[in-house]
Amino acid sequence: MQHDLKALSRRSAASWKKLFEKRYMSNEWPYGSGVWGKKEWILPQIKDRTLFHFTEGGTNLFWAERFGKVIGGK
Repeated sequence: MQHDLKALSRRSAASWKKLFEKRYMSNEWPYGSGVWGKKEWILPQIKDRTLFHFTEGGTNLFWAERFGKVIGGK
């Protein structure tokens, strides 16, 4: 399988950036995912109805002071 570079180039870099920023952490299926938010670049041929994800990516990092001490961090 290959990407259709001609189709991808129809959108400017600024337009891609705007689209991806709009999708980032959204509730729009399946684009809220850190992976599928860039579906056109990952696997554009796949049908949305066949996708499965846990809305991964864009999750908050949590303070882990005790774990930091275990691994020798501050």
